[in-house]
Amino acid sequence: MASESAVKAEVENRLSTIRTCIAQAQTKLESLRSEESIFLAILRSAEKKVAAPVATAPTNGRKHRKYTKHAVKTPVVFNKPKRVTLTSAITQVLTESGKPMNISQILEGVEKAGHKSKAKNVKQTVYTAVHNMLKEKQISKEKKGVYCI
Repeated sequence: MASESAVKAEVENRLSTIRTCIAQAQTKLESLRSEESIFLAILRSAEKKVAAPVATAPTNGRKHRKYTKHAVKTPVVFNKPKRVTLTSAITQVLTESGKPMNISQILEGVEKAGHKSKAKNVKQTVYTAVHNMLKEKQISKEKKGVYCI
């Protein structure tokens, strides 16, 4: 009998612990739901602000049918992946290497960094970008054909 009552006490103790955990989880769930409603309201207001403006009529005094009927709004797209620009890729490659590099080495690093180009001569494109960055003093020239940050 003593062991049976001890088992009952242990079961009651565990049930009490489980009930406490469930109550805490329900409280947390309610808190998360209220936060969700706040974030959804913020998202809706942001979508309204980002929506494309409707084209306005010409200012010559006459209404033009093109501008007054069926204005098309562009859909809002979130989480669109950003492309890696060539100048940012070059800067990233030179910074990460920490040493001066020539155009061929920069080109290899830029391709590894994820920059995609449709140019027929990508090396020439990289050279032109490096030259423009030199003019803007974003990078410096170590010696002929060797560049660094």
